[in-house]
Order: sequence, then structure tokens, then C-alpha cells
Amino acid sequence: MQRRLMLRVSLAALFGALAARETAAATEAPARQRVVYHLADAERVVFVLGNLQNHVDGGVGFDACANTMKAQGVKLDDLTPGFVVAERGGVVRLAELQQQGYAYLRP
Repeated sequence: MQRRLMLRVSLAALFGALAARETAAATEAPARQRVVYHLADAERVVFVLGNLQNHVDGGVGFDACANTMKAQGVKLDDLTPGFVVAERGGVVRLAELQQQGYAYLRP
């Protein structure tokens, strides 16, 4: 009789804990999205900017590939304010961001 009571109490406590955890998880704020976009085609700029608008409110950073800038003769002052130079190159920066949990999107 004592064992059955202990089993019932244990099961009730377990289900209560699981329900409380699920309720807490449902009320927590969603995790901040971490996304890196790859823009390589000039004709896709408007499309990509539309996608970026969805993330701007959450905070956005812009990196420009140092290798591409050098090859194209572009200086940081030529870009929109807010860009930083990925000195080791765009692919290195992309790999670093992916290691940090960013999703990589190439529209």
C-alpha cells in the first residue's frame, strides 16, 4: 500500500514538473534569430533588402568582404554607413558566424 502511494506521488510530481516546464517554455520570449545573408548578384539587391527588412527590427550588422572590396576597388567610405570590413574575407566570416549558430541564407 505504501509503495503504491509513493508511486502515485512520484508520478504526480513528475507530470506536474513536466507541465510546469512546458508552460514556462511557452511563455518565454522566443530566442533571437541569428542570420547571415549572402548577396552576390546585383539584380537580387531589392529582393534581399526585402528579406533583410524582416530582421532589421531585431538588430542588424553589415560586413563587407575585404577581398571583394580590394578586387572591385571599393573603399569602406564608398559603402553605406554601418558596414565593417571582414578583413580575413567573407567566407571566413561566414564560417565563423555559422560556428556561432547563425543560419546562412543565400537568396
